[in-house]
Amino acid sequence: MAEEWDKSAETWDTDPHVVEYRDKAFKEICKVLDPKEKTSLDFGCGTGLLLDKLHPLCKEITAIDISPKMIEKVQAKGFSNVTTICGELTEALVDEKKLTGTCDFVTASSVLAFVPSLKDSYKSIGKTLKPGGLLIALDWKKHGDFGIDDTMVKEASEYAGLEIVSISYPFSLTSEMGEMSVIMAVLKSK
Repeated sequence: MAEEWDKSAETWDTDPHVVEYRDKAFKEICKVLDPKEKTSLDFGCGTGLLLDKLHPLCKEITAIDISPKMIEKVQAKGFSNVTTICGELTEALVDEKKLTGTCDFVTASSVLAFVPSLKDSYKSIGKTLKPGGLLIALDWKKHGDFGIDDTMVKEASEYAGLEIVSISYPFSLTSEMGEMSVIMAVLKSK
């Protein structure tokens, strides 16, 4: 999977559909919380497009992606308050990097539809959250075999011990592949 994302790294920041998704996702995140002076984790950070918007506001951000090329792009941006990790977000990685209970909020934007286990990802993310911390996950609404739906969110959040604050469908994007809706799940650590 990392090799596939590595191939996209060079053109990611200039893809108009990706930039439009980021702009809409950032707007939705800011409706949920004010990121100012908060500690965050951006799971599946890619080249750091969402970080472009978040880093001036947040106190600290940990950016995680499985693609070395994507992480290189983030590092090249020189954000002073962003720490990068190239790897798969697992409970073992959370322990190794001492991320347990460090985050006010976690963003996961267009990444969870691609992970092998939504339940395990939610559990690992939940471990990084402070009590009352939020996971704000925006991803592709289930269509056929791809994407995420309400049932998947409910099952994964229950498994991970996260409380559902809201599930919504805030926007959609149109591309050469047609119209795709976005599901947004806001989950809270207990």
